[in-house]
Order: sequence, then C-alpha cells, then structure tokens
Amino acid sequence: MEPSATFVGKGCQPMPPGTWTDDTSTALCLAESLNENGVLIWEDVAKKLLSWYEMDICLLLVIASTLMCIDPRRLATAQLLGFFAGTESSSIDERKKQVLDPQYVPEGVNAEELNFVTQEAKALRAGTWNTKSANRIKTSGFVIHSHEAAPWALWNSTIFEEGMLLLLPLGFDVDTVCAIHGQLAGALYGIESIPDKWLHALQRKDILEKTFDTLVDRALLSSAKRRYGM
Repeated sequence: MEPSATFVGKGCQPMPPGTWTDDTSTALCLAESLNENGVLIWEDVAKKLLSWYEMDICLLLVIASTLMCIDPRRLATAQLLGFFAGTESSSIDERKKQVLDPQYVPEGVNAEELNFVTQEAKALRAGTWNTKSANRIKTSGFVIHSHEAAPWALWNSTIFEEGMLLLLPLGFDVDTVCAIHGQLAGALYGIESIPDKWLHALQRKDILEKTFDTLVDRALLSSAKRRYGM
C-alpha cells in the first residue's frame, strides 16, 4: 500500500474521505459520557457503547457480509464481535461470570498461545520496538502489536504527519494504530501540528469539535478546582 498525504475514500465498503472508524466512535461514547456526568461512570459508558454497537456494528456486519469483505486479520474487531455473539446465546449466570469475575475465561488457552502473549508483552515492556524495521512492525489489531506500532512511529518521526505516513502503508487494522499514534503525537506536538487538510476533510467535524472542546473545558475547570481548592 502506498502512503497518501490526503484522505481518499477507499476500502471494501466505499466511504467518503474523512469518514470515522470504530476507534473514533468509541472515543466519542466515552467523551460524551464524561461531558454529561463530569466523572467516569462505567455503566453509562457501557450503555453508550452498546447503543453504538447495536446501530453501527450490526449494520457494518450486514454490509460486509453482503459484499463478502470482512477481513479476518482485523483481530480486535473479530474478538469483540465474537465475544458479543457468545454472550447472546449464553445464560444469565454465564454472562454474570464474564462481567464480574476478572479471572473468568469462557474458552481454554493453550500453553503455546499463553507463551506467545507473555513473550510479546515482555518485549513491549522492554522497549525493543524502537529498534525494529518497518517490515517487522505488525498492525493486526492485537493490543500488543498496536501499542508497539504506535510508539514505533512516534520514535521514528519528527512531526505528526510523518508518523501517520509511516503507519498507513502497513495496512490491516491500521486505523486503530493510527488512533493510538494520533493521541501520542497530538500530546507531544500539539493540535497545531495536525495538517489543516486533514482537519478540514473530516466528516461531521462539528460533532467532533463540540464533543472534545467540551471535554477539554471540563478538564481545565477540574484541574483549576484541584489546584486552587475551588
């Protein structure tokens, strides 16, 4: 995949340039809950995520199955959908276990899989990602791969756009990796570092600005209250 510095509407489901993916949608669910409540209330966040899932993800499944274009390599989405599919057919008691027991595992994990995860987690913690070449960076959607690829791009770039363009050619679940990198790069370089051509091309930019401007205002007010004892 060749990197592009402009938004293009591609993919197995034709979408306008600047269309959100699931990463932005779930972030909006969390942000709207914080804006409405002023504090983190997990039940409210969960309700908003469920509402989004039932409306957007189920529609996506219908479209994707019709076009035969669900990519099996999008592991994060596949795992999420598999989890929900399992809970729909399970009993109330089983679903309670999944929600309340942090050690509950609905399916067995073999030693080989467990060792694979353990070794990759150790490598991530050790920071070996910063010495890897691009062809060794994975963007499968697996949480460890995502949290390795995002700082790798940040480490090997000097501006917001450069890091994004390092990731885009890698494909697969690159929208998730770019979402993580965007948060890190945005915190490092500031919002002014994001190319105007990208901001202007966003779909429903008004919703994004309203939601996150409110969130920032709340955070600044909360910080001032703590600092000055208001």
